[in-house]
Amino acid sequence: MMTDETYRTAIKAFFEQIGGKDFVEQIQASDEQIQRYRKQITKQPAPQWITPDKVLQMEHTPQGAQFTCENAKVLVTFFADDCIRVRVVHPSETFNPVFSYAVVKESPNPVDLEIITENDAYILRSAALVCRVQIAPYRLEVHKCDGTPVVIEADGPALDMHGRVKLSTQLEDDEASYGTGERVDRLNLRGRKLRFWNTDPAIYERGSDPIYYNVPFYLGLNQYGAYGIFWDNSHDGTIDIGQTDDSLLTWESVGGELRYFIFSGDIKGILERYTELTGRHELLPIWGLGYHQSRYSYYPQEDVLQVAEWLREREIPCDALYLDIHYMDGYRVFTWDKRGFPEPAALLQKLHEMGFKVVVILDPGIKVDPQYEAYISGVEADVFCKFADGTPVLGAVWPGACHWPDFTNPKTRAWWAEQCKAFLSSGVDGIWNDM
Repeated sequence: MMTDETYRTAIKAFFEQIGGKDFVEQIQASDEQIQRYRKQITKQPAPQWITPDKVLQMEHTPQGAQFTCENAKVLVTFFADDCIRVRVVHPSETFNPVFSYAVVKESPNPVDLEIITENDAYILRSAALVCRVQIAPYRLEVHKCDGTPVVIEADGPALDMHGRVKLSTQLEDDEASYGTGERVDRLNLRGRKLRFWNTDPAIYERGSDPIYYNVPFYLGLNQYGAYGIFWDNSHDGTIDIGQTDDSLLTWESVGGELRYFIFSGDIKGILERYTELTGRHELLPIWGLGYHQSRYSYYPQEDVLQVAEWLREREIPCDALYLDIHYMDGYRVFTWDKRGFPEPAALLQKLHEMGFKVVVILDPGIKVDPQYEAYISGVEADVFCKFADGTPVLGAVWPGACHWPDFTNPKTRAWWAEQCKAFLSSGVDGIWNDM
């Protein structure tokens, strides 16, 4: 495992190589700014977890039920016969309309739901699942209609007074654990504790965590079949897949509503239901399924044409060529390097005539440069990330000091789309989103 000192030395040498000492100084200044703001964040005390405890009242809701407990309110909704959403809030709070960065499906599918009251539990039954809510204390169990277990809460959901949320469910002894996004690890993640926090590490190795792309979706396979859990929370968090306690799957986030979905079925059905919930990729063009040639990096444009001609001369099937960051003017996105790529339109036309599509890389770091059109436009549109006091976040990547588009803002997404639209009009066929 790489030590912190070895990592820092390697990173410094890497950035000095690509940008010189000035670039390294910009990175250090950016890091110092971020550290200053971090010191202003009050460190939270250790969590004092509160569980719902006894159910005091049950109310019927559309396709589900709301449970008022001594220490929480719980809303259970069937989104489909084989999919259940659970929301948990403090007892003084109400269930506001849901906001989610991930879920695009606004309304549940119609479900014929039967609700039964027993002495010690409430039973919610669909055509595929039975959800049993124990009364004292509150505890949720989901089974298939034949009694096969799907998800069984361990200690119940938990909240604390500082906004943190937590959920533990039981792991079967033979359970294999998959999902959670991009990990530098084995495929079966049983026994790991992983973080949900996207980062852009310059260097990583096996076991490094987190890295670029984290998705709070878990797929479990055990003797009873398959099930899925989607933790619908974008805050910094973790998933403990039996590392602390080998019998428990534990989710935890520093904030946000405690909200999750349970999926049951075979793997294909679970993934279909999950993507119905979160959205599906547009169907790729047929050339997107072919062989694509890429490396770091083709420069200048004569090298691109040479590779294209080499592939065609040898009759190697290839549908697309990729251009990495060196096609840009000083690594500024939405620009072309005038020396290496003096005639981009002619280059693209030539490649198209040879039967190639062209995909270019785009980075979200917008160089701080008052002469740079994308920077000027971004400042005018007020689309960059800011600290709480309104100061723009400054980071340092390939171009040097950069601001970052705030993609949580719909206005920013529209602004970014306009930049891409103008760039694509030059003849570029596809975009490679980096970082």
